[in-house]
Amino acid sequence: MKILFTGAGGFLGRYAAPRLAREHEVVGTYLNNDVPLDGVRLVRLDLEDAAARARLLERERPDCVVHAAAMSRPSDCEADPERAERVNAGATQWLCASALRLIFFSTDLVFDGKHPPYREEDPPAPSCVYSRLKVDGERAVLARTAPAMTLRLALGYGWKPTGHSMFCDSLYRSLRRGEPMTLFSDQFRSALYMKDAAEILARLLALREWPEAGGRLLHCGGPESVSRVRFGREFCSALGLDDSLVEAKTMAEAGVRAAPDCTLKSERLYSLIGFRPRTIEAGVADMALENPYK
Repeated sequence: MKILFTGAGGFLGRYAAPRLAREHEVVGTYLNNDVPLDGVRLVRLDLEDAAARARLLERERPDCVVHAAAMSRPSDCEADPERAERVNAGATQWLCASALRLIFFSTDLVFDGKHPPYREEDPPAPSCVYSRLKVDGERAVLARTAPAMTLRLALGYGWKPTGHSMFCDSLYRSLRRGEPMTLFSDQFRSALYMKDAAEILARLLALREWPEAGGRLLHCGGPESVSRVRFGREFCSALGLDDSLVEAKTMAEAGVRAAPDCTLKSERLYSLIGFRPRTIEAGVADMALENPYK
């Protein structure tokens, strides 16, 4: 199968596109981060360029699209909502208008964090531009007649030493320098190891039949709810770092307003593909074995 993977240069793409390339032909798009990925042919694509999007589909003629590209920082979407509308909504609507098989990545942030844990049937309550546009994308995907799935992705963790630094990379570098890091004790997510997210995607694509319309929306999170502080301490334990440098604060103490608990219930997905992601303890232990900063 030939797969077009939008956003292959991003965090999820770094793990998932090479995993899919073991079994499929994968063409990955990027905007700025063109770091080579094993087995993936990378092409630059600006999602705002409608003509370039059309040319890409016409040239590549994929069998399936994995749509992970987006303006993914909520703060960037708040700062420039018009661009976020063009990038996040426009590209998704364009793909939904095609007849291609489609997997769309949404987010656990479609919920306001006040009534966890969340199941697929719980109504979204988006609280920012980023999450509102993701809900719009979900609705467009659900309305398609062609085969399609939406995965609401939980907070991801793993290494990303090149390009845009992610949480674990920043945390490791700071603690290694002996610099304290403030982590929230009252913010919870069903954190998912990105290596397991890649395996989940590979198993979904291997299904002979995709779920009917009622099962097209799936939660994709880890098996446990974890606070930022607990994650930081587990991380320190696995990586041999001084956990006394992890300073616990509440969001109110730090002057931050954010969804307190967006824990997802993902058993429906686990059952469908016969796979259960690692616990935080097991995930960070695996990260320690592959530490790029040794």
